[in-house]
Amino acid sequence: MNMKRIFLLGLIVALTLTENSFAGGPSSDWKETEISRLVALPSKINVVPPDKDLSPKIAAFLGRWEGVWDFIDMPVVLIVESISSATANVIYCTGKSKWGNRPDYSHRKAKVLSEEKIEFPIWGYDGGSYTANLTLKMGEDLKILHGVFQGRKGKLSIIMKKIED
Repeated sequence: MNMKRIFLLGLIVALTLTENSFAGGPSSDWKETEISRLVALPSKINVVPPDKDLSPKIAAFLGRWEGVWDFIDMPVVLIVESISSATANVIYCTGKSKWGNRPDYSHRKAKVLSEEKIEFPIWGYDGGSYTANLTLKMGEDLKILHGVFQGRKGKLSIIMKKIED
């Protein structure tokens, strides 16, 4: 009887530790937020420091950003893992929405349109004839992104805040 209790206690401790380490995000230094708890996150994130000659405005896109899409109430975490003057590697992480989306994430290649704007597809292609892009414009304080998605069903907006880990 005591062996069963010890086993169950050990199992509970192991599950608790596993759950807590996952809930904290991809690494031990991940700062958990209300939004990050609601989205699917990859197990590995690798943010690479920018080239020293890169414009500070473009380099400011690096890191983690969070927001909620208006109208559909879908939480989003955007991770810009690397960036150059032409492109960026991003991870777009989402939670549930009013439209029935399930939590998911995808790796995307973004275009750097200017020192203040990047753009990447978030809903992919429809037989090669349709692209739906998210365009993000950096705020003056370099801590806010203003996003616009123009799709077939209309326009959605999002404001994303920089999260310092």
